[in-house]
Formats: sequence, C-alpha cells, structure tokens
Amino acid sequence: MTFSDVAVSHQPLSDSLLFHEFVHVEQYRQLGISRFAELYVRGFLGGGGYDGIRLELNAYSLGARSESAPGSPFSVESEVGSWIKQGKF
Repeated sequence: MTFSDVAVSHQPLSDSLLFHEFVHVEQYRQLGISRFAELYVRGFLGGGGYDGIRLELNAYSLGARSESAPGSPFSVESEVGSWIKQGKF
C-alpha cells in the first residue's frame, strides 16, 4: 500500500511490487492526495472492486510494460501524465 511517498507491505518488496508502488507515488505526486483518494474510491465503488480502479490498472500496465521489455526504459512521469491528460483515470 502506498500513501503519498511511503510504501508499506506485509510481504517482501519484489522489484515488480516496488515498481507498482512507485507508479502510485507518481500518481500521488501529479494528482495530489485528495484527487488520488477520490479517484481510488470512485474506481473501487463504481468499478465493482479492486479490478475497477483505473489507478491500479495504470500501475499494473506500466509494470507489465517494464517487465516485458526491461532494456527499453520509459518515463513513468510521462505515462502517468498522459493518462491524466487523456482522462483515463
């Protein structure tokens, strides 16, 4: 779980989990705590649970992208910003 720039986990932090939480840190940074919280709760309630939270979908898709092409770096900052500009959250 991530809140602002702090990640907490009950399990060991693997590279993939740490990357996922890093995406949430960037989402918090760009959206602010209030907007992130609003989108997270709306996604959960409106999307039928955890799988409907677009913030999570963004983090998982960027994680999958990172894992599928580890030698092809990309900017998480730019990707999150693009989702915001496109209204995907």
